Amino acid sequence: RIVALRRLVELTAKPDQAAPYIGYLWREIWRNGSQSEAMEMGEKIVDDKSLGTAARAAYLVQLGGDYASLGERAKARSALARSEAEAARIEGDRSSPGVVFLFTEIERLRSSLLQQEGDFDGAEAAARRSLGMANAEVARLRSMRGANPLHVDRSVRERNAVMARAVWLAVAQGKSAEAELIARTGIR
Repeated sequence: RIVALRRLVELTAKPDQAAPYIGYLWREIWRNGSQSEAMEMGEKIVDDKSLGTAARAAYLVQLGGDYASLGERAKARSALARSEAEAARIEGDRSSPGVVFLFTEIERLRSSLLQQEGDFDGAEAAARRSLGMANAEVARLRSMRGANPLHVDRSVRERNAVMARAVWLAVAQGKSAEAELIARTGIR
């Protein structure tokens, strides 16, 4: 997959424009390749001047999540702050699925970082905000006639990831009843 994605990026690359499949390659290298290569690639991607504001913000929050999972909280915090600054510059419709996804991910990353720093109240508040946005997006898209099935699927997958974060946070604090309640909500 990595070899095929590298080739796809190579074939679709255009001067003065980010390759449309570079993000897929980056995430595949993170999951199944070299994490150090993925981190280096992520840093290059977020510094690419040809990216739009929303894309840069989304890549920054993903990079922050990677740093958080590696325990590099200062770099994760920096990526979160940069992502928030980019997200604040987004103009137009903030209810589009991609933008809702971005703000949901920002809060999910914030929750993770606050938990790592021992601020469980702050982590819970961020997880609730993230979960509220994710649940609202799933409900909104499911209620729309003719909603794009890919957007619906992505919103459900995002909600599940956000729920996993909230469940993990509750379990880490010994709140098993709350964790079960959150998990049961996802079954519906």
